[in-house]
Amino acid sequence: MKGVGGLAGKLLAGASSVFEELAPEREPLLSPPLGLALAAAAAAAASFAKGVAACALALAGGAALAAWGGGFRAWLGVVAASLLFSLAVTAPLLALSAAPSLAAPALLAALRAVSAASALTGFTVCLGWRGVVEGLRGLGMPELADSLGLLLKYIPLFLRDLAGILAAREARALRGGLKLSWALLASAAGEVLVRGYARAGALRMALEARSFGGPGSAVRRSARFSGVEALLLAYTLAVALAAWWSA
Repeated sequence: MKGVGGLAGKLLAGASSVFEELAPEREPLLSPPLGLALAAAAAAAASFAKGVAACALALAGGAALAAWGGGFRAWLGVVAASLLFSLAVTAPLLALSAAPSLAAPALLAALRAVSAASALTGFTVCLGWRGVVEGLRGLGMPELADSLGLLLKYIPLFLRDLAGILAAREARALRGGLKLSWALLASAAGEVLVRGYARAGALRMALEARSFGGPGSAVRRSARFSGVEALLLAYTLAVALAAWWSA
């Protein structure tokens, strides 16, 4: 986004672009209910893995899925953000660990977070947000699907509004610096929350005026089990077996 200055503004603009890149207006590359179920299974297996093998499989598989779905840049952004956050959380433990054996659990926890994010994001790239919503409907969660569909539509708008307000306030500031940027971000977030509350109220009245029932469109189920879906099922089972074997 042009005109967005400061670290916080750049992070907000980057997060908005990632959300938009993960929402392609195309058909999902596999069955949405099956893809969503496999994504949850692979991410859960990587999250509770006791060894490196399952994490490595989940990380490599997520990268391959993102490249196949054409959203490798978005996948890379999510994985990098997950890595930075996990390292920030485990940094105190790493600093206090005198022996390498004590630092290994902290590093494994960071690896589990990154690999789980990799697998989940890879499947999301192949499904798209539309496929995720259809997958929730296919798994018998229509209310959650409708709420998530609206949420995913408005998250990039709110992020860009927040980035624009922050850029305007930074341009009027008499001094700069990282501390001021985050202070302005906190004040701008309140204004965006007020706007979001007003926008949510207007949306609710519009939906009620149109007698919105919430069932949405029916999910088209594939009668045949394709080779790609069989391969992804084998990949998820491999991650789960590697996680169980390491335990």
